[in-house]
Amino acid sequence: SEKAIVVSSALARDTNNRVGTNFEYTVLSNVLDSSFEELKLRKKNSGFFTFLNIARLDKNKNQQLLINAFKLIVKRIPNAILKVAGQGEEFNFLSQLVKESGIEQKVIFLGHLSHDQVLQEMMDCDVFCLSSNYESFGVVLIEALACGKPVIATRCGGPQDIVNEQNGLLVDVNDVEEMASSMIKMYENYYQYKADDIREQCLQTYSGRAIADKLIEFYSH
Repeated sequence: SEKAIVVSSALARDTNNRVGTNFEYTVLSNVLDSSFEELKLRKKNSGFFTFLNIARLDKNKNQQLLINAFKLIVKRIPNAILKVAGQGEEFNFLSQLVKESGIEQKVIFLGHLSHDQVLQEMMDCDVFCLSSNYESFGVVLIEALACGKPVIATRCGGPQDIVNEQNGLLVDVNDVEEMASSMIKMYENYYQYKADDIREQCLQTYSGRAIADKLIEFYSH
């Protein structure tokens, strides 16, 4: 049978369903950007408990889910803030939603970020949140893990291969209640997540070296 490389188990399933089952799929993740490999972990700079999302502001990335969930938890976590980075057609809708929810003091839209700013924001957050309806992989998740941050992600494809008990929580797509309860759970059990371990596990799996080794193995069989 012919072989093919895909970036996640979900993509293998989807491709199989569309193309037929002649291929034998090997899952080989995307590679972590080397700047995330080289960074040194440091303490964050703020006294807030910060949930961060970095993505295009569009319907698929579904920041609406995150804002609606955050609205449910602000009273439970007085020092919580939500930072949303990115640009896109949903910006006006999302900022209006924040105003109508009465949480504009707690939600910060960061706009477009440079590569260095992405690094800074990840280092200064507590939890990275991915709220998408579909992702074939989710590079931004492994970048957050490389910064030692636990993640909350929807079961939208790629994240199911990335997120485990050591590094985060998975929630159903578009499930506001589950996203909210996971945010609270993460806050209350934050001490269980060890930044050094999260980073180390990430590098062992997604570094250039790790992926190169898997590629060599794939092509030598």
